Amino acid sequence: MRQAAVERALELGWARIGDGALAAAVAAVRHMEDEPLLNAGIGACLNADGVVELDAGVMEGAALRAGGVACLKDVRHPIDSRSP
Repeated sequence: MRQAAVERALELGWARIGDGALAAAVAAVRHMEDEPLLNAGIGACLNADGVVELDAGVMEGAALRAGGVACLKDVRHPIDSRSP
């Protein structure tokens, strides 16, 4: 079941590849963050205090751009700053 969840993320990423590699990668990771079977987003493990803290990072090598966040709480999609 986890493999199928990852494969769905891959399919979503490939569906967005026309929008660029960064958009495709973010789309795939957003799907994984929404997947309770995976250890990301809503499927993440609790820390020692019993709280979900999320980290995310992304890099665009061609332009040498990178960004990341750490220890976020109450954020649905840490990979995407436009997260609702």
